[in-house]
Amino acid sequence: MNPLRLATAVLLLAGLAPAPAALAISNWRAVEDIPGLTPVQLNVQGESRVYFAATAAKPLKIAVAGPLDMKLVSRLKMDRSQPVGTYTLRVLAGGKVIATQQTETGPSKASPMAGGNFVPAKSRTFEFHVPAGVREISFKPEGSATVFVRLFKTWEGPTGTRDRMISLTPLTSGRTVTLVEGEKQILYYTVTRTERAEFRVIGPTPVQVLARLDFGPNMRGSQRYTLAASLDERELPPYVLQTTKATAASYRERPEVVPSKYDTFSLDVPAGVHVLSLRLAGPAGATGEVHVRIPSGSLENSAR
Repeated sequence: MNPLRLATAVLLLAGLAPAPAALAISNWRAVEDIPGLTPVQLNVQGESRVYFAATAAKPLKIAVAGPLDMKLVSRLKMDRSQPVGTYTLRVLAGGKVIATQQTETGPSKASPMAGGNFVPAKSRTFEFHVPAGVREISFKPEGSATVFVRLFKTWEGPTGTRDRMISLTPLTSGRTVTLVEGEKQILYYTVTRTERAEFRVIGPTPVQVLARLDFGPNMRGSQRYTLAASLDERELPPYVLQTTKATAASYRERPEVVPSKYDTFSLDVPAGVHVLSLRLAGPAGATGEVHVRIPSGSLENSAR
């Protein structure tokens, strides 16, 4: 048999399929869920972004597996009357400082999704390297500052080569639709308030979710929607997303609705066999579509 056909057959038998090359993602993936912590969701230019709060008394801690590169986007928590702010944020591993962000900032147009009497500052970004052998890092601001931190990891493996993405086929879902966008054809799985898409995942592995809202004939402009996720029936923080119609995409099986532009988020699945469940929590009466994938480096685990 042709080696390429054989590789494809193995992927399909494992409940996996190669992700289209045209949907290659950024080399950075956001950290959207940290066990035991409640995220702070900020409205940034009409889109929800997940941050985590860090203070000197309660540093932000996250498990990692060095060596890897990380990117940090930080925002100072400011009073509404505060015209400018300065802060220092240190990144520590084993009690030693491995990176420092020292910056000045001012009020931004971002706002907390849940409301609050504060203003998120303009974002400040820097990248740093986590050395080999490091298994936990913490983020500690100086003084009395509260800093909101949004974290990104690379998709790169230990060899420094980027992983190809492999799509997962659900154990159960609503209908299957084919998204057509130019020459691309991508399978998505329908989710509603009552219909879930459930995926078998063997960790440890990062998982990326692509989500779209279906636009009916009476839906106009920007629309907010919420995806509920659970891992082995443990509810994860909901993902509040905002989107608009895609201009050049359609569903082959559902010409009466228009796909939205896709939103994406990532989560880390720990070691073991797990079931990731996704459903559309809102708005009422709406339908959405999801497409789930993992780096090809996780294929050996997921194909067992």
